[in-house]
Amino acid sequence: MNKQEKLSAAEAFKTNIESIFSHYYSQQMAESVKRGMLNRVKNGYAVGRPPLGYSKTEMPGFFKVNRHGRALRETLKKLANGDTNIESATINIALMFWGSNKLKSWSTTKTKRLLSDPYYAGYISYKGQLYQGLHEPLITEDEQVKLLELLEKHNYSNSLKQLDKNL
Repeated sequence: MNKQEKLSAAEAFKTNIESIFSHYYSQQMAESVKRGMLNRVKNGYAVGRPPLGYSKTEMPGFFKVNRHGRALRETLKKLANGDTNIESATINIALMFWGSNKLKSWSTTKTKRLLSDPYYAGYISYKGQLYQGLHEPLITEDEQVKLLELLEKHNYSNSLKQLDKNL
């Protein structure tokens, strides 16, 4: 083996060792971030962007109800109490957040996701677990249960499909 081949083997060895350490460091950082996120959630703070109806505050992960959230609260309460139907609520929510010019971009899938989001009842979902949040809920737990029951009913899923066609 000549001097150039030895140098190449040494450089390859060094590169491989650096790659291993780099990979290990990346994994450690990822685990640290995940632990930090879990700790924040356990302490009642959200991770990620605020849900519809909430705005960021100076404190990361703590969201406050905005003007759309107050209107959304009324729509969700009416729906949970049977004072409106899911089709009207869907249109109302779409108009509230996007306006009439973008009504077609709203889908009933988004409404289903919104109605089933535990954040609105005061909880934060993280990796399949629910944690009590520090934020102001828009609805009560009983209202959340009623909304989930509405989503499970067959006639609503059919009427939602029809609504998607009409939007």
